[in-house]
Amino acid sequence: MKNIVLFLVLWVVWPLYPQATDRMITGRVTDVWETPIADVNIVVKGTERGVQTNEEGKFSVNADTGEVLVFSAVGYGNVEIEILNIDEVFKIILSPKTTKLKEVVIEQNKRKTQKDLMEEYPTNKNLIKTSFGMLDKERSSTALEIIDGDNLLAAGPDFLTSLKNYHFNMRVVRPPFADDVTVYLRDFAYGSISHDSLGFGKPKAIFDVDGFVQETAPTYLSGADIDRVAILERNAAVNRYGPRGVGGVIVINTKGKNEMDELGYGKKYSSSDVRNNMNKLFDEANYVPAIPEYMEVFGAVSSEEKAMELFQKIKGDHMEDSYFSMDMAYYFRERWKDEKVANTILKEVHERFSQNMPALRGLAYRYAMLGKHDKALEVFLEVLEKDPLSAQSYCDVARAYAERMNPKKTTKVYEDYQVLRTKEGIPFDAYGTDLFMTTDSYGYVPSNKTGPNLEKISQAMGGETSATRIALSWNNPDVTIGFQLESPDSSFKTWEIKSHKDEMDRGYASTQFFLNDALEGEWLLNLLYYESGDKAPTYLRITSFFDYGLPTQRVETRVLKLTQEYDGNGLVKINTFTGGLGK
Repeated sequence: MKNIVLFLVLWVVWPLYPQATDRMITGRVTDVWETPIADVNIVVKGTERGVQTNEEGKFSVNADTGEVLVFSAVGYGNVEIEILNIDEVFKIILSPKTTKLKEVVIEQNKRKTQKDLMEEYPTNKNLIKTSFGMLDKERSSTALEIIDGDNLLAAGPDFLTSLKNYHFNMRVVRPPFADDVTVYLRDFAYGSISHDSLGFGKPKAIFDVDGFVQETAPTYLSGADIDRVAILERNAAVNRYGPRGVGGVIVINTKGKNEMDELGYGKKYSSSDVRNNMNKLFDEANYVPAIPEYMEVFGAVSSEEKAMELFQKIKGDHMEDSYFSMDMAYYFRERWKDEKVANTILKEVHERFSQNMPALRGLAYRYAMLGKHDKALEVFLEVLEKDPLSAQSYCDVARAYAERMNPKKTTKVYEDYQVLRTKEGIPFDAYGTDLFMTTDSYGYVPSNKTGPNLEKISQAMGGETSATRIALSWNNPDVTIGFQLESPDSSFKTWEIKSHKDEMDRGYASTQFFLNDALEGEWLLNLLYYESGDKAPTYLRITSFFDYGLPTQRVETRVLKLTQEYDGNGLVKINTFTGGLGK
């Protein structure tokens, strides 16, 4: 009888005790720059339940609606999150400031865009414009010093004399003690100056003036010309500018440039709208090519009829400019949704520039991006016929066949190129000069018998093969161009155009990167520089291979227009976590 009574008591009382929850809460913890934070302690407040984040900042913990999660890590302020009755992946941001949140921060929350920050710039003195986009002092995870240009007094030969008052360790060395005016942001002994000119002393500071990075000090500027100055040192400089920023970076925004920037907002259909629509910029990629003067005029046109009148009036002045016509085709297609006019313009480009190989390649890029793969193949075959010694001609045709799902012809194109090299006395160098074509063939030719020889490719590229390959090609080979790849942990890899005679003889206008599989997350492809002898633009084709060389391989492509003058350097983001471009 006692046992029966005890059972009934326990059966009634047991539900009154706390139960282990079955709800699993998941998320990710990062700093303000979205860098994952490992070993963050996560405790359900008032209990002994807790976990730590892994190397990717991810976590999973059991918690019920109404309970509070406490996040703590060395060097960061605590954050408390109340669990609401919604199913979301939590995105927790830790900063040095202690914060208590009443609701979760979820992945879908939108951060301020570059345009948002640009609009705030005139009134927000914590913002500075750089060649890599806007920097916000309040969101910076590293020391960032911003000086108001109005505080730079007119003293000495240039603004550097006054700027020294705001940076204790800054030293300015002038002739005859140096060939040019040189700035050091770290203290040094004057005895080392002569060694520095030989490359053995302290690293010099570089300058980012209105988005243009230069090594020489802009002594032509006075304090009255400057709106604000930022000084970046050590990690803050290297993280954004790579090895060349090891001596620090002095970022300068001039008043004249700011006045021009402020004119780009407030129009019903402004030139910035034209620019963004024409060039298919991507989320959080801040590269902005220069807007041609003719597009400034079209941005203010109120009807298609007036746009056509204007086009007919000025097109005679641009008969030798294929980029003008392709811009116009894009404009009429995107702004006025007029496919007929756009297609007619592209047809005229094909006819008028039939002997211009860069123009034809650019036209084929446009056709491919429009999904007109038959037209793209037609143009690429024409280029191959007229430029049969160029390796790029074969790569382009092979890719066009691959996009039309024709692996036999794709394979034959690569084989034809190898035969050509034998006839021309320049042997095919599969894992040397012709490495791009080797890796390209693996990316476009599906085969159940053979896969890519990753070991040889890895040796040729210095141990850099992976499941994600980024292939870059451009329509004009006669350009000077450089790229920088930024990893999720803010390390950098660069590639610059080479002048190796053998490569030029082969006619490649392309390069490639492999992304480290161990660094999963968002990578950023930056433009280091672009120059053209005739100052003409170039179309850059960016192709990403996810699961490269595997049966599950996916390919995604973007095309951007490069100009000699541009704002920002971020071309596109590659997300290896989701396997996609742009977000």
